[in-house]
Amino acid sequence: MFKIALRHDAVSVNPVLGISIPRTQSPKPQALSPEQFHDLRSKLVAWENEPALGRNRTQELHEFADFLVSTGLRPGELFALRWEDVDLDTEPPTAFVNATVIRTSTGGVRIQDHPKSQHGIRRVALPSYVVSQLHLRRSRQTSSTTANPLNLIFPSSTGTVCDPNNVGKTWRKAADAIGYGWVTLKTFRKANATLIARTMGVEAAAYQAGHSKVSMTRKHYIEEYKEALDARAVLDSFSPNHLAPPENQAVERGRAEH
Repeated sequence: MFKIALRHDAVSVNPVLGISIPRTQSPKPQALSPEQFHDLRSKLVAWENEPALGRNRTQELHEFADFLVSTGLRPGELFALRWEDVDLDTEPPTAFVNATVIRTSTGGVRIQDHPKSQHGIRRVALPSYVVSQLHLRRSRQTSSTTANPLNLIFPSSTGTVCDPNNVGKTWRKAADAIGYGWVTLKTFRKANATLIARTMGVEAAAYQAGHSKVSMTRKHYIEEYKEALDARAVLDSFSPNHLAPPENQAVERGRAEH
């Protein structure tokens, strides 16, 4: 703006020349450890079962959490999953991520026939406990009188597409009540990426998350180590005694004794 003013002689000097805009640093990723997740889950189930005024509380938040933390899916991807997208009888059982829920111009939601990016199209393996939950969920849906015309795994209570924003609002209420106000639905995705990165490598975590760039996963989803990395088994190779001849090792031991 001041460049234009200077060209039109509205000002005699550009007062912001040489001034750079300070960069804001993104907050470091914070993920749940397995121990924290177990604690959160037990408190969440207890909250769901507490008596509440008016309408009963949803009984599905803990299942959403289980599926999100075990697969690393985005909430929109989760609510777009259909039963034909999962194969519970293969080894390993898998879910095929190929769509997501988006908001329409009128404020509603619909399923988009592709995820956020091309790399978001992927297959993820399902842990055994999630497979067991899905079998139970399918059985409940089969015996339910609520229609599910889109054959969704996680439909809304009325059988329509679930709105991630509405679920997010309910989640924030529950998370605050159980002492985990810092945990959002996205935190489960970070927990998934962090655990996979530490056990299988960051490339595997990036694939699981549906990212095209490993740097994206590392910067925004993988929590930094909070404790010292125990690399003693590897670093012992630098020991003076590691490859020293026996006679030199005896000399080193003698020096240590004196």
